[in-house]
Amino acid sequence: MTIQQSKDLILEIERLSQINQLILDSVAEGIYGIDLNAKVIFWNKSAEILTGYKIEDFENDNLHDLIHHTNPAGEHVPVVECPVYHALNNGTSLYVTDDIFWRKDGTSFPVEFTIKPMVEKGTQVGTVITFRDITEKLQTEELILQWEKLSMVGQMAAGVAHEIRNPLTSLKGFLQLMKSNKVFNDQYYDIMS
Repeated sequence: MTIQQSKDLILEIERLSQINQLILDSVAEGIYGIDLNAKVIFWNKSAEILTGYKIEDFENDNLHDLIHHTNPAGEHVPVVECPVYHALNNGTSLYVTDDIFWRKDGTSFPVEFTIKPMVEKGTQVGTVITFRDITEKLQTEELILQWEKLSMVGQMAAGVAHEIRNPLTSLKGFLQLMKSNKVFNDQYYDIMS
């Protein structure tokens, strides 16, 4: 290989690397990768926006201790119980629908995430985690649930109103009969009572 071919190859690798980073930074979901030692090897722009952390923040700190240390119930999650590290150690895929991640400012947000092993030439070299903030999804589900409850209350109220109207309609009919035919009033009164 000539020097020019080597330079061209290096330029092509750099171009492809830039394209890959542009793709990662263009998706709405947070995406990050960790190697077999659980060191963050890539962290896209959405992950940065959602959490407030930059990839440099993980150089001296463990990712788990920063973004995934506590579960939705407020309990500390040891690394050995973390689904990300469990999937990393077992080389498995996992989909988690109800968890929380922590931002750099100390606030948390609900997430769902997918964990997939990164495999190179048949050997696992790490794990990729794709996550998204599900705050709006949960708020929408709560609104739908409240709407369904209100709808149920409305249906029950309509049923109660119907049950009240039925006897009143009968009473109204008997009163009209009593008014129109005074001869049978005692019989109508006995039927109504």
